[in-house]
Amino acid sequence: MARTWWKQSSRKIAKKSPQSAQFLAGRNWAQLRLEELERRECPSITATGVALTGPVINEGVAATETLAGTIVGRSVGDILLAINWGDGSAVQNVILAAGAQSFSVPHTYNFADDNPTGTASDNFNVTYTLTDYGPSVLAGPNTAGYRAYDVPAPNLPLTASISGTTTLAPTSVDDGTASIDLGTNTFRYYGTTYTGTGQLFVCTNGFISFLTANTANTNTALASGPTQAAIAPLWDDLHLRSGSILSRFVDIDGNGINDYLIVDWHGIGFFSGGTASGDLTFQAWLQLNSGTTNGDILFNYTDNT
Repeated sequence: MARTWWKQSSRKIAKKSPQSAQFLAGRNWAQLRLEELERRECPSITATGVALTGPVINEGVAATETLAGTIVGRSVGDILLAINWGDGSAVQNVILAAGAQSFSVPHTYNFADDNPTGTASDNFNVTYTLTDYGPSVLAGPNTAGYRAYDVPAPNLPLTASISGTTTLAPTSVDDGTASIDLGTNTFRYYGTTYTGTGQLFVCTNGFISFLTANTANTNTALASGPTQAAIAPLWDDLHLRSGSILSRFVDIDGNGINDYLIVDWHGIGFFSGGTASGDLTFQAWLQLNSGTTNGDILFNYTDNT
């Protein structure tokens, strides 16, 4: 199911003519106005800094303008960017890859000289829409705007030998916890920003808590527990067995800023019943450094036979 976001605002971009004042009296110049149509039903993506740039546009003279902007967050699926350039040409559809972080699309204008209208300039509206063609919503939104989606698993398995991967040392292989130092990275969750040391704790029982550790081994409705803010990909009475808990900070776009923290419960098992051997491997991905926007959360169940 496609989801489209919209938000409308407008501004005028004055295009001053380099021609002399007396020549302007007999020739008009075009004035472009950008309307941002960004319908936002998914909280994980928005566009910012969208602008038209280019040279002065004079009627009767071809000129190229570029519509560019930054995409904050990550889309669930590929993004359709549809642009109406306001000059009567067909809507231009541009497909951006899932997770695209920016766009830049040029367009050449060649407005006819409509003199004599007696106007110094004419307004032309430029509009765009962003549509996420990811999977349909399974649940939500909740009060924080979170929605649940079923998406293809990212192909990033962790092992202790992978560079940048840390093997955590829980206080116990059963009902144990370990903390992760976020450093200068931030994770925003339900309006609270967590950063530095003593903020994020991983429990061997398949969940993450914030500010203080928690070792509860009996899952409940999240409305009643844990008492701390928590994220629970597989909360149960688990045991590390011969497995481990791994973590890794990942900079996906290579800009020097970490995009995700991956926590990997690797080759663990149930304390009793179910699968007692080390056959459970699952991950939680926490989106980092999202500013004032709540971070995305992805659960990746790679092996739970």
